[in-house]
Amino acid sequence: MFVDVPVAMAKPDLGERVQKTSVKMLCYVLVFLGIASLWWHWRTRDRMKVSDLAGKYIFITGCDTGFGNMAAKIFDKKGFRVFASCLTETGAKELKAVTSKQLQTVLLDVRDSDSVKKVAARVKAEVQSEGLWGLVNNAGILGPTAPTDWLDIEHFREPIEVNLIGLINVTINMLPLIKKAKGRIVNVSSIGGRLAFSGGGYFPSKFGVEGFNDSLRRDMKAFGVKVCCIQPGLFKTALTDPAHVMKEKEIIWNKLPLDIKKQYGEEYFQKDAAKKEKLSKSCLNKDISPVIQCMEHALTSLHPRAHYVVGQDAKLFWNPLSRMPAAIQDFLLLRNRVELAASNAKLGKSLAKWLDKRGFCVIAACATEKGGQELRSCSSLLLKTVNLNLADSNSIARAVVFVTEETAGKGLFGLVSNAEGTAPVAPTDWLRIEDFHSVLDVSLLGLIEITLKLLPLLKKAEGRVVNLINAKGLMAFVGGGYSLSKWGMEAFSDTLRMEMQHFGVKVSIVEHGFLKAGVVNSDVFKRDLLRLWNRLTPEIRDSYGEKYFLEYIKAQRSSVKRLCDSDISKVIKCMEHALIATYPRTRYRAGWDAKFSWLFLSYAPSCLSDLLVCMMFPAPAASGGSVPGVLINI
Repeated sequence: MFVDVPVAMAKPDLGERVQKTSVKMLCYVLVFLGIASLWWHWRTRDRMKVSDLAGKYIFITGCDTGFGNMAAKIFDKKGFRVFASCLTETGAKELKAVTSKQLQTVLLDVRDSDSVKKVAARVKAEVQSEGLWGLVNNAGILGPTAPTDWLDIEHFREPIEVNLIGLINVTINMLPLIKKAKGRIVNVSSIGGRLAFSGGGYFPSKFGVEGFNDSLRRDMKAFGVKVCCIQPGLFKTALTDPAHVMKEKEIIWNKLPLDIKKQYGEEYFQKDAAKKEKLSKSCLNKDISPVIQCMEHALTSLHPRAHYVVGQDAKLFWNPLSRMPAAIQDFLLLRNRVELAASNAKLGKSLAKWLDKRGFCVIAACATEKGGQELRSCSSLLLKTVNLNLADSNSIARAVVFVTEETAGKGLFGLVSNAEGTAPVAPTDWLRIEDFHSVLDVSLLGLIEITLKLLPLLKKAEGRVVNLINAKGLMAFVGGGYSLSKWGMEAFSDTLRMEMQHFGVKVSIVEHGFLKAGVVNSDVFKRDLLRLWNRLTPEIRDSYGEKYFLEYIKAQRSSVKRLCDSDISKVIKCMEHALIATYPRTRYRAGWDAKFSWLFLSYAPSCLSDLLVCMMFPAPAASGGSVPGVLINI
């Protein structure tokens, strides 16, 4: 018989229990002290100020009203020598009347390159060798905000020209003066740069600002220039005046074709206006001073933050929501909605041939007649081709007529937007504004325009829109318009998806990694970089050094071999699933780098992503070689 002896299970004595409890308590205290120490260190670091800022020059855009107007007044009182740019003479006079003689007003239309160059020349003559300590890019417009199928390309063009192209133009022209002073660039974006919840050009423009800001911050790190982005929530300014917003929307509504009005219902506009008025009263922050405080911190702190999220609504709702899955975003954002009564040649060609074999009636848009002939020669008689230049509105209009005739009243089941332009890709201060235009006109505005014009056919067939977006839509790490166009397409796709689900149209995004396709060509990059290098001023060329350029060129070929995947079938499978699945996903990630590397870095803190990206690039001569020089250009 086995007998269990209780003595073997004797409890530890009181002294041993007290000792274990003491050790646990000590561990808790040490953890608490460690967390408190880190918090205190961060707070102390955050409060450290740059010395001798009195009399420094700063340039602020958009000072007629709102954030810019208040910032100009406050920074003038603090002793900065402020250049306040206004769009109108009235705005300039009113600001000058309530500020000191030290503040200078200038008339500036950021859409006008000549105006930007003249103002930059005036600022340069004034600051001379001292340089410009701060540039606050605040000018912006909201533009029409309405369902996407109410709009035409001009409704998108103006906000993008002002908020994105204008901001880039001002920055590029002021950059030499900022570098001279090792100063600060503060870009006023919006929480709409992370989360798109209405149609129109505002959100694509702000997504683009975020992309430009991130790539510029990394470019300028080697020169001691700090770049910050301010993301305000919903603040009450002239820009967000509910009466003005609804008036613009009413003008568009009144011009809509009868068939679209019927789709939404005659009472849609009145119900929408009532909801917007109710939301504006409860959601708009009336005190805009927190935004100005963030501008001040960005200009005066020894360690400014990469991003400032401003407003309780932005911190507690919009910013967390922007990081949630698309299904949760759609559910929350659509709760307040009124209820209703083309391409990378290799990928596009492969998809067209694949779908043709599956029995689809494919219309393939090709950039050249030769490309169309080659595709038809290896496909069935069902496949049709049409020439399309996305930078040309007339070409787009002709393609839409062709598609309308071919579909013969049945509607269009699928639109795959796959065309893109990449070059030039280079450090931001090597570029001019036309370099951004050449990419954005095709990869953003062109794709938006073709989508808008084909929406009636897609709605008729309750079809699918599939937008192909590179990993640079997740994270911007090189200068140029390519990343900006992809961030803009992310915003456009998100708003389109939420709006079109009422009509049975499903919108998906395919985010792929780097592929050995037509746009990834090291010879093209080399020719483009050489062209940009040869046109640089001696001052900029010397700041980078001949060695930087040679290493940059050499890295192109090795980066293609190391990082670009030759298997494009995984992207084709994602596009096919988005077209034929009963329940397509809102987002597809194709390629290990898109699923892991770039997705992780896009969510990582800015300091970590900046460090890793800096390790991928050679260091300019002016930086003293402080940045590690592992030469990989993505």
